[in-house]
Amino acid sequence: MGLLEVMARTSGYLKSHSIGCLDPFRYRKSTRQAILQIVIADISMSLDNVLAVAGIAREHPFILVFGLALSVGLMAFGATFFARLLERYHWIAYVGLAVILQVALVMIWEGSNQVIAIAFAN
Repeated sequence: MGLLEVMARTSGYLKSHSIGCLDPFRYRKSTRQAILQIVIADISMSLDNVLAVAGIAREHPFILVFGLALSVGLMAFGATFFARLLERYHWIAYVGLAVILQVALVMIWEGSNQVIAIAFAN
């Protein structure tokens, strides 16, 4: 899952910078394409939140439940606030990207160590 996270973040970053996302007339989509993109983005953000919280919580169920509840609350009530904040301070997105990248790399490292340990245990 960590490798998938790295690929998704890199792909999203490259697409947003290569399209010129600030120019709405440069890249037009049909309604169907827009709806599909929104659905995929919602699913990936939900998966992203779950992976990030699970990666940080590890084996602490209270932290997992608290983190997921906080994540849902922030997405529901703080989306507009955070969108305005990100428009004003672009560097915040890079800090978030760095945190997600770090969690993904830790998940890759620990997951590969677990697989290697199981493979050589026999």
